[in-house]
Amino acid sequence: MLNHRKYCRLSGVFLALIGCCLLLASSGARAQDAGRVGESSVAGFLSTSAVAETEWVTPAGNGAVQRFTFQNQLICFEAVVDDRVGTFILDTGSPRMLVNTYGDTQVGESSNNEGVAAGGQVNLSDEFVSSFKLSGQEFKKVWALGLDLRPLETRLRDSIAGFVGHDLLQNNEVRIDYVRNQFALLPSVRQPQHEGRQPTFTLPFQLVGHLPVITFGRGKQRLRLALDTGASINIMDDTHKDRMSSITAVVDVQGLDGQPLLLNQSRLFTSQSTPLLAQEEFVTMDLSSLQPAANNQRIDGLLGSDFLAKFVVGIDYRRNRLYLWTTPNSTSK
Repeated sequence: MLNHRKYCRLSGVFLALIGCCLLLASSGARAQDAGRVGESSVAGFLSTSAVAETEWVTPAGNGAVQRFTFQNQLICFEAVVDDRVGTFILDTGSPRMLVNTYGDTQVGESSNNEGVAAGGQVNLSDEFVSSFKLSGQEFKKVWALGLDLRPLETRLRDSIAGFVGHDLLQNNEVRIDYVRNQFALLPSVRQPQHEGRQPTFTLPFQLVGHLPVITFGRGKQRLRLALDTGASINIMDDTHKDRMSSITAVVDVQGLDGQPLLLNQSRLFTSQSTPLLAQEEFVTMDLSSLQPAANNQRIDGLLGSDFLAKFVVGIDYRRNRLYLWTTPNSTSK
């Protein structure tokens, strides 16, 4: 599948990769329901200071519908990579396609590029993909990041070929319908509709690296939260612990480095919240490795599927807009 490799060219610019790397074990226990075993989840981040260069243009979306299974609150779908069918995860937080090397990175062929996961370092490589077919489109000559995803496969009890990130999405609106389990890459339009309805909420975002970041609130109440379909839970930087209510759960988290972490889960105090975030729960952890040099681009946390799956979601990378349509199953906002 991956028959070429080249060394990564280091960049002085910080690039954040979200959504391809933390594994949440199923043993999280809510304080009010101690000992209950829940569904295994995935959340987290991977950051790196270098990515391979690719000289190609992402085709605009053709609107073809891609079916997915919502496994462990992740968008899992079948795609064809170098003529082989594999299961991929849609990860709007990752700047590049990520492919599973299954540990097959020979000495001298790796870029020797390191990333930072929840508990420590992980080793990345550059992988060349000749052809990748997604949602009725073909992407050719793609430089992807390579990582051994076998720990993820063990946790999900399924084979995972990789992740689809920003480089394959950047010229489109990504429309995700969590009710019908389907998504599509759509052309960017000024006034989008879903089944004849205008969005219930339209929120501008700023791209920090390749990460869509939305600002909630104002002044001291302001929170800058990044969108991450590759995270099944919401995450808050632990510098904001004083803004969180009493702990509602303790969650067992394992990163791709294999080190387990126990993270507290809680809600924002009502005085710190906004209507859209009023019912959201966040785990708190150190997100310092995500932070860019510029203070005005700080990232306070991540919004994962716990939040996004309550809506039909449109992420328009051309216009820097998040569109949310309420669904019959949405909680009142």
